[in-house]
Order: sequence, then structure tokens, then C-alpha cells
Amino acid sequence: MLEQAAMQASYNVSWLPRLKKKVADRARAFSISERKAIIWSLQKQRRHARAKLAAREITPEEFNLGDATFDTRIRVEKEAIQALQQEASVAVVAPDVQLRKKAEEKVLAKHEKDVSETEAYLLSFSLF
Repeated sequence: MLEQAAMQASYNVSWLPRLKKKVADRARAFSISERKAIIWSLQKQRRHARAKLAAREITPEEFNLGDATFDTRIRVEKEAIQALQQEASVAVVAPDVQLRKKAEEKVLAKHEKDVSETEAYLLSFSLF
């Protein structure tokens, strides 16, 4: 009865890592889309600043300062997006690597078993 309860408890929690991964994936995707929206907004502000410069509402010095600021902020957001995308690709590849390692371990274990069975078979002839 106790073993059955322990098995039931472990079964109930087995979905937890998958849930955590899904939550992390969604948070990463939300963060990426949020950062893309920020970039779009910054680019829009940059275009408005160019229009103000063309209309002579701001000086070229003010425009250059603002443009450099927008450029830097856009670059930072793009780098953050790249980092999040790399993190996402690593999260996708990691389970594949673990599966491959498990498969290699199974093949190696089977090979070792076959070798030991063959050795035992050959030794059985030498004992007689």
C-alpha cells in the first residue's frame, strides 16, 4: 500500500518539469515579442525625430543626440532578443542531447552484455 502511494505521488509530479519548461518557453517568447514592440516604438520615435528635424522643429545637434540614443537602445534590445533566441535554441537542443546520451548508453550496455554472453559461451566449451 505504501509503495503504491509513493508511486502515485511520483506519477502526480512527473508533469512538473514539462510545465516548468512550457512556462519558461512562454515567458521567453513573451519577452521576445515585448522587446520587438519596444524596438518598433523606438524606431517610430526615431522617424518622428527625423520629421521634426525636416520641419526645423529641432536642431541637428538635438537630432544627432536623440538619434544616437535611439540607435543605442535599439541595438541593446536586438542583442537581448538574440540572447533570448539563443537560450531558446539551447533549451530545445538540450533534451535531444540527453536522449542521444541515453540511447548511446543503452547500446553500450547491450554491447557489453552481448560480449559477456559470448565470452561465457566460449568459456563453456573450454571447461569440458
